Amino acid sequence: MNEVLSILLLSYIFSRYTLQNQKQIEDRIGTWRGLGLQCVLFVVVWIVVMCFFLFHATIIVYGFLSLGVHVLIDIFIIIIRKLRPMDKRYLFGLDFILHIGIIFLGVFLIEANDFNQTSSILSDVYIKYLYNSTFWRIVVLSSGLLMLWEPANYAFKIFFGNYKPASTDDDNLRNAGAIIGAFERIVMFAMMYINVAIAIGIVLTAKTISRYDQISKDKAFSQYYLIGTLYSITLAILIFIVTRSIYIGV
Repeated sequence: MNEVLSILLLSYIFSRYTLQNQKQIEDRIGTWRGLGLQCVLFVVVWIVVMCFFLFHATIIVYGFLSLGVHVLIDIFIIIIRKLRPMDKRYLFGLDFILHIGIIFLGVFLIEANDFNQTSSILSDVYIKYLYNSTFWRIVVLSSGLLMLWEPANYAFKIFFGNYKPASTDDDNLRNAGAIIGAFERIVMFAMMYINVAIAIGIVLTAKTISRYDQISKDKAFSQYYLIGTLYSITLAILIFIVTRSIYIGV
């Protein structure tokens, strides 16, 4: 079932974060205006995903049921926001937990119904390819890499944006910081996968040297820099652990 889990996670991240900028993500989490665009993206990506399981009725049924539940969750989030305004951090956390939870629940239900043992009109050759191809491992790694980019940047903005010093308010500096942070997480993620995690120290050293002047002169920036660095390290490790456990199983 790791194959199904990996491609559902990839489709979720791709449709809800990669294909949308941060303004569209904010509109989608709690507003009717953003829900329409999200539904269109969700349906398009979901149809593409379902093509991988085109001849398996069980996966098709659960896939479209899952799509409907995701839309209901978005509607629920909007209603909650209208009835009782919530802090963006709680709203984002609730949205993310519910959607990811539905994906894992759906995979669990499919597994409980013995997906691997059910009959299918797929040819034996295609089934063998489906379960043994390195394609699935590429999907797992792609999910991890995408999670470390836009979702990670948006989560950092939501949870730690209050610590941002005035010296980083310039749009160019802010965009550069987000890009640097994303590449930093991706490089650390890659280093752990090829078993050279010690090289992460080189990445952090290069980053520190480039910002040394600001770190030494601006205490507020140095604290913000440390929060961002620890956030990147922690997230890269967590995503590595999760994707590695899925990767080994495919």
